[in-house]
Amino acid sequence: MKSRRKNSKERSNPHLKIAPNVDASEWKKLDLTSEQGADWTRAIEIFRERIETRYLQPVDLLVGLDENRLAPERRFGFTVLAIDCLLVETLQAFTEGRTNTERVSRSIFVTFLTTRRLFRHFFDAALAERFYKEIRCGILHQAETTGNTRIWSVGPLVQIDGQKLILNRSEFHKRLRGEFDTYVSDLAGGADKKLRTNFRAKMDYICSFAG
Repeated sequence: MKSRRKNSKERSNPHLKIAPNVDASEWKKLDLTSEQGADWTRAIEIFRERIETRYLQPVDLLVGLDENRLAPERRFGFTVLAIDCLLVETLQAFTEGRTNTERVSRSIFVTFLTTRRLFRHFFDAALAERFYKEIRCGILHQAETTGNTRIWSVGPLVQIDGQKLILNRSEFHKRLRGEFDTYVSDLAGGADKKLRTNFRAKMDYICSFAG
């Protein structure tokens, strides 16, 4: 028997935390109707805290622990990339204002890797597709990379050795953090109104599950 999808009311959580010590109720009280409103500063701060604590800081800790070992002895590559792949999808969803990435994850990754300033010089569409299939889907669905792909922690971001793809997960994380910082800076600047509109749409959707 198929389980029925719960409606919004059934899924609501009146104490939904959207960041450390921040309830969705606080977000709902923000006045973001003015592009220069003071509440925009708080809105962006909430978002930064959400991403920092849920994605970036855990990976920073893992990378830091692993860096004390010799490269062949490092063990956290899959976990680092599992979290970072979640962040790629999240960050691009915020950028595009997507409330759901079902059936569009592939295009999200290709767009991110081929257009973002810190990645686009390393990835064309074909290599981005390979990253999505062999790294993102491999790790998130099967807990391992697939194809002829290897995860490493030194050297350039991407190396192609014959048919082998070698990805430096430490460099990937550093560049992903850089893209996050750029996104937050662009939001704070307020010049890109579409970026802010999409950001609000995504956060409003997240907070809609609070009663």
